Amino acid sequence: MQTSDKRKLSGMTPNVGDFDQDGFVDIYVTEWLPHNLGKPTTSRLLRNRGHGARGYFEDVTLNAGCGYGQLFPRLVTQQRDLYVGSSFTDFDNDGWQELLVTADYGDSKMFWNTQQKQLHGVYKILRLEASRVKLVCDQNKYPSLIIDVP
Repeated sequence: MQTSDKRKLSGMTPNVGDFDQDGFVDIYVTEWLPHNLGKPTTSRLLRNRGHGARGYFEDVTLNAGCGYGQLFPRLVTQQRDLYVGSSFTDFDNDGWQELLVTADYGDSKMFWNTQQKQLHGVYKILRLEASRVKLVCDQNKYPSLIIDVP
């Protein structure tokens, strides 16, 4: 593929979950941009429109509270986080999935689910390379965050 726009090549792995508990799978896609672009990221939360529009998604990133204005500040310096992965997981065992976003060379962040089609709060939880963060669920039904530290 030939393109002069590096943004077209910077999407990372999509993650699926049902953050709004409507029974339809939603998608979150992170974006990792080269340092020199100086533009905001376009990581996105895409909500499945559900009944009558199955398989069609709408961008609810800003309305859900996880847009670049909250999680991804304008990227104008090299002192920014590069987001490479995400996970929808019910961290507090309330039946609603939270969103963990992992960063490469920066802070991973957590959004708590408000149970009103919104994710709330920006919490810096780790400063580790994303390749070292793994998530599993253990036997007590609470997710365990497994970190590989050299």
